[in-house]
Amino acid sequence: MTASDAYRHCEQVVRLRARNFSYGIRLLPGPKRRALSAVYAFARRIDDIGDSDGPADERLSSLKKARAALRDLPPDSGDPVLVALHDAACRYPIPLAAFEDLIDGCEADVNGAAYERFDDLLTYCRRVAGSIGRLSLGVFGTRDPSTRDTGARDTNTGNTTTWDNSTPNTRTANTRTANTRTPNTSTPNTGTGRRGDADIRDAVIQDPVVQDTAVRIIRSVGDGSNVIRVNGTRINGASTRRAGTDGPAEGQSEAARLADALGVALQLTNILRDLYEDRLAGRTYLPAEDLERFGCTLDLDSSGRFADPPERLAQLIRFEADRALGWYTTGTRLLPLLDRRSAACAGVMAGIYQRLLARIAADPADVLTARLSVPSWQKAMIAARAVAGAGR
Repeated sequence: MTASDAYRHCEQVVRLRARNFSYGIRLLPGPKRRALSAVYAFARRIDDIGDSDGPADERLSSLKKARAALRDLPPDSGDPVLVALHDAACRYPIPLAAFEDLIDGCEADVNGAAYERFDDLLTYCRRVAGSIGRLSLGVFGTRDPSTRDTGARDTNTGNTTTWDNSTPNTRTANTRTANTRTPNTSTPNTGTGRRGDADIRDAVIQDPVVQDTAVRIIRSVGDGSNVIRVNGTRINGASTRRAGTDGPAEGQSEAARLADALGVALQLTNILRDLYEDRLAGRTYLPAEDLERFGCTLDLDSSGRFADPPERLAQLIRFEADRALGWYTTGTRLLPLLDRRSAACAGVMAGIYQRLLARIAADPADVLTARLSVPSWQKAMIAARAVAGAGR
């Protein structure tokens, strides 16, 4: 099987399976689009193993085989996903070891892991989603000065450069904003995206790619909680907390840290979106300490509905939504470090998922009975804005 055939297979997987990811990946130039399709296809394979209905021991065995296949590259030419992934890794500095983190996270799912504290959940999020951020960064390339090996390789010379020559860039992805403020650099950054009790817009809202998501955190109110505005609607009950404040891991570039943080934000949004579906499957991701704090159990009654009082569940969900918003604030600082089309790709994903988070925060009851999604027309609108932004 040729690399071209293998890439075509992976792009077909993206078209059929990636309901949100595909909107961003279309914005990349061909070489990067094909490479990221290979990354997605292998990640999809791992996720499908973890989410299948087979016996736990069979799924764990399949995950072990996927891990072995990853370590045995170059692959047998009969597996299009591995053929494409190997070719992509030869062209771009994709950190294939990050797939090991994803496999670790899926193994935790199969084993029915539960999370006592947020730090425990954070480890899981970094494995299953932060890993995808770091893998994607290997394809995107970055101009982060602390990065030495995450740029795109020039496939003609084999040298590593900070930009893919197919997407020249002379400006950052966030040069045009509407009604925004420059962050106060005199205030130490806590990663929450907040300056005291000033009126602040989340950094992702400042980017034209996702500007109309319209989620804002405004000043703290008297009881120590924050007020969130979602599309103009005031929402109370999101408690002030530290979010997205972790420093870079040892040996990790700033861009990789931000990609990791954006992955955490997306995964926290996924967890809220799938709250009901996961509970029906016997999985609970929200930390036990948070459930105790809000007096919730997430137990189901005889009709299959949550037994907890709706107002307590709403407070819990808004608290977690505020936590996710803090990680978006940190993670979307990655965008100016990318070339314009890569920034648009990442911005579309952030925009779609933050639009979803806005819906969840506006009406938590919606996620208590079904899985929410962003309408296709809204996804297309976010993608169209990203295309317009890429051409500026």
